[in-house]
Amino acid sequence: MRAVRGLCRKRLEPLLEAHAVHLAIVNGTGRFVMGGREEDLRRLEPELSAQGGSVTVLPVHVASHTPLLASAARAFGELLAHSGLRAPGTPVLAGIDGSPVSTRERALTMLTRQVAELILAGLGATALCAAGTALLSRLGRPPPSSREEPLAPTSHS
Repeated sequence: MRAVRGLCRKRLEPLLEAHAVHLAIVNGTGRFVMGGREEDLRRLEPELSAQGGSVTVLPVHVASHTPLLASAARAFGELLAHSGLRAPGTPVLAGIDGSPVSTRERALTMLTRQVAELILAGLGATALCAAGTALLSRLGRPPPSSREEPLAPTSHS
């Protein structure tokens, strides 16, 4: 997987499509994670750089949150359905759309979908802001490549 900064989504998506690479995570305006086969990612890197993008190789060797994991998502969903997974005690927000998850059925669906679908990371914060949340705390240390940004609804373009 690769992180890419400095390109808008409208410019990025045609380049990804031309190289059979997929958006995996949208972290905010101009901040993305993409996944694909290693050889496709390598061929794409110089093109992204030529367009003004900054590419960082991530230590992740599975194209998480992309259609390349569709069969794995189905298998994972089947395993989850037969597991002891219960409804969350406190609603959580789904990574793919920021919507609340409070039932077992919805948790099964959203966890399964998140394996092979795009994560829109900012939607959770946007949903919390819309619900009146004034303060959020991040647990753990952010990776060195991330930068802190104020909590505010953002555009995902």
